[in-house]
Amino acid sequence: MQLKKDDILSRFLQVTENDPTYLRDIILNFVIAGKDTTAAALSWFIYMLCKYPAVQKKVAQEVREETKVKEITNFAEFAASINDEALEKMNYLHAAITETLRLYPSVPVVRRNYVHLQFLAARNNTNKFVTIYEFFKTETTILEQ
Repeated sequence: MQLKKDDILSRFLQVTENDPTYLRDIILNFVIAGKDTTAAALSWFIYMLCKYPAVQKKVAQEVREETKVKEITNFAEFAASINDEALEKMNYLHAAITETLRLYPSVPVVRRNYVHLQFLAARNNTNKFVTIYEFFKTETTILEQ
């Protein structure tokens, strides 16, 4: 029985027969692109845990319960206890990370080029810098700005 791997490199290898240099470049691009956004997200998450000690306690309690680790004495053993099954059960941790990303998105501003602006009183091919918060507003609110 062959196990199906779901990592990005395995998927590229299954779908295409590309030059190894091409695959290396794709994977490197993903690693580099995700480095800064991941660091920003983790920094804001740690900030939020420090700002709200009650949330920090609940997250720590949930991690201890789901990993079945009473006391962390060895980091390697603790890291080994975190598996997919345990992560799936960490609902409070997921909610805390999601709320942090909502309040402090890793990519706060994106540029969009509107080609057909039938509903806006603006020229076609208009560039607009949009904050992530605008994506969660109604269409009329975005257009009023």
